[in-house]
Amino acid sequence: MTYPKTLIQSVLLLLTLTACGAFDFQGQYLRLTHDPKADTLELDLVYNGVMARIAHTEEAKKSWGSEEAEHLRKAVNAMEKMAQGAKYFVLLSPVIVFDLDERAELLRSGLQGEKAEESAYHLDMIERITIEEVQVSRDAKDRIQIHQRIQFKGAKQFTAALNKALREGLLTWSEEGGTFTEDSAQMLDAETREAWIKEAGEGKDWVRWDGTSLVISLPMSPGSSARLLHSTYLWIAAQKEEHARLSLVEFLTLISEFHTDDGRLTICINPSEQNAIKLSIPEDEREYATSLTEALEAKGFEFHKPAAKK
Repeated sequence: MTYPKTLIQSVLLLLTLTACGAFDFQGQYLRLTHDPKADTLELDLVYNGVMARIAHTEEAKKSWGSEEAEHLRKAVNAMEKMAQGAKYFVLLSPVIVFDLDERAELLRSGLQGEKAEESAYHLDMIERITIEEVQVSRDAKDRIQIHQRIQFKGAKQFTAALNKALREGLLTWSEEGGTFTEDSAQMLDAETREAWIKEAGEGKDWVRWDGTSLVISLPMSPGSSARLLHSTYLWIAAQKEEHARLSLVEFLTLISEFHTDDGRLTICINPSEQNAIKLSIPEDEREYATSLTEALEAKGFEFHKPAAKK
């Protein structure tokens, strides 16, 4: 069992994530707003060029191209669910899917079992999430576009849940004999790894809100900080697709504070105008597939139409 795969899986499980993409999209825009007074987080998601998953390469066609009919069926179901306001959304990648309604059903079935307290805790988190607005429409290029506005009531509780997931994931990984991959072990020295385990055991928080700014602070030796920065630069430069590099560079522009003193790495992500943290994933150059549009039209799906301009 090696880091980071097992640790990340543990954290994602605690965050009620399911990695099973029902549809694909060419680009996405995210806007996160924190209201300290109301103690809420509001996430706007815009999916551009939404389509069914299809095999774009010869290799993909050989491995799963025969499953395209099933992918189309799943994409149609997802569109219908989302249009009806289901707690179903996707972040950054088509395979990072949050199907919270399905997760809630599983949690309710465990309220009487051995993990009743844990199930109740996660169910409470899900119930704090509401879909405030959803529109499935057609853009100027006649592609499917989705806009969702998701509200998280109790920003403090969600931040606490994230910290709890990170701590529990790390401690579980450590207790089960987890080891670091060779690359991770070279980047993060023993001093840093031991400090992470120690702070996780002490219940320290690594993520917090400072007004409308998001602050991440982790124990890290000077050597590990330097190696992490160097590897991050190399990773960004190694991205083959230009839209991926642009997304990463755009994210870096949100960082208003970055320092490595007192044995810690501290990053402050500052909102742009209107107190929002914004990130866009530029649209890729794949050809848009119309199969999902055609399938929805055949079922009489009603696309949202913008109000006429006065």
